[in-house]
Amino acid sequence: MALSLSRTLDIDIEKCVNNIGNRNDMILIASARAKELQRKHKASGDSNHRSFTVDAMLDIQNGIIDKDYVYNKAD
Repeated sequence: MALSLSRTLDIDIEKCVNNIGNRNDMILIASARAKELQRKHKASGDSNHRSFTVDAMLDIQNGIIDKDYVYNKAD
């Protein structure tokens, strides 16, 4: 996925909800993913970044992250 600094990305919330199951789980998974991305970003020292929340939602929308993400992360 190419890095874009535009804040006008097309995030389809309904598609995200369908990929996860319900809105509450989607919010929990997106926040866990955004925190993970932020920790990795701080470790890498990359200063050219948009929003970790947007990246997390795009990961859910594109099927990179599924509903078992939080459970698999604990292993």
